[in-house]
Amino acid sequence: QATRRCVQAPKKTKIMKKITCIIAFICIQFANAQNLLKVGDKAPKIEITDYIYNIPKDKNIANKYILLEFWATWCGSCLDAVPKLNLLENKFKDQNNLIFISITDEKPEKALRTIKRIPFKSAVVSDQSLKTRKSFIEQNDGSYSIPKTFLIDSKGIIKWIGTPDLMNETILKKFLNQEKINENDNSLSDLPPAPVFVTNKEEKLSDVIYKALSDNNTKYSFSLTSGVKDDYNFKYNGLESNNVYFDLNNNLKSILKNLKNVLNEQIKISEKYKDSLYSVFFKNSINKIVSTDDVIKHLLNSLKISENVNFLEKEVWNLKIIDSSKLVVVQNEKDSKNGQNNTHFLMGNLKINDVNKSLSEKFNTIITTNEKTLNGSYDFILRNDSFENMSADLKVYGLELKREIKLIKYFTYE
Repeated sequence: QATRRCVQAPKKTKIMKKITCIIAFICIQFANAQNLLKVGDKAPKIEITDYIYNIPKDKNIANKYILLEFWATWCGSCLDAVPKLNLLENKFKDQNNLIFISITDEKPEKALRTIKRIPFKSAVVSDQSLKTRKSFIEQNDGSYSIPKTFLIDSKGIIKWIGTPDLMNETILKKFLNQEKINENDNSLSDLPPAPVFVTNKEEKLSDVIYKALSDNNTKYSFSLTSGVKDDYNFKYNGLESNNVYFDLNNNLKSILKNLKNVLNEQIKISEKYKDSLYSVFFKNSINKIVSTDDVIKHLLNSLKISENVNFLEKEVWNLKIIDSSKLVVVQNEKDSKNGQNNTHFLMGNLKINDVNKSLSEKFNTIITTNEKTLNGSYDFILRNDSFENMSADLKVYGLELKREIKLIKYFTYE
């Protein structure tokens, strides 16, 4: 039964570190890799460097039954699992010898920003030494997938390994009663199958990109090729951090929308390009400032397309600060996330323009901001089921959306 997981690729150096990780989410099914631990093994020591939330009175977990859950703030499927685990913990709250532990390797302050929006009933801890992750879930190549759940009995023996979507009341009862847990005890998942594994024998665009990024002799390059209909559709903008941009197997309207950071309705494309797919790759490791404008210039020149800009009055939503004391600027963090799970937007260490774009795309409306003080990076966890709920959640962060009439740019390409 396939499950949805967040996958971390092996660590690389310099520019490949971030790019390879992103490509791995799409191209490599690490989730099916053989885990080093198996049912019946003695569990490694659970190292804890920080107790973050729901700190137990007795921190000695020896001789207890343990549900150990690996999670991270950037993992949407991990946060999807929290309500289910909360319900299970509530059902077994009278079992004093059972403890639910949710373990991350992130800093406490980062985890707490998420917990404030998505409450946990488990004991939330961190192991910043990474020893627990390495001994429990990390593969020999450094990759690992989460969420991951282990049931460890009072003698320290692993009795079950799986994911939260497979966990249920039957499994926990058998676990506590020292009964054998069978595979058909697992809850079935209705999630779609995992991505198809791509072998190295096929020359995929991801392989081409990997080779290009690995070639340190290539300092500046731009490539535009016809897209491949059944190949991966994927984009990455690393111009600020890695001087790299690529958008694979996408239509021209979407490519330009991403480059311009605008909505679909603000882009109009000539009919002759409507059904064509393209793949764009740009690299600039020369010491100069680059932006998406460089990519657009090369793209339009390659296709011999002209750009026309018009300004139209449009009713938009403007993001304003109503209580700056509630807005926390993220400090000293390099990684950022911009995604969503079944219930919430999960935004970490993001610039306001990126937040506005994601919200605009989701609700098919234009969201802007004139606030010059909103120039930092921020964390947001916002409900995604309706515009009203999302707006209400923004007020938790001291922000408010107000309707205004503004001149908005519209682009025509022909």
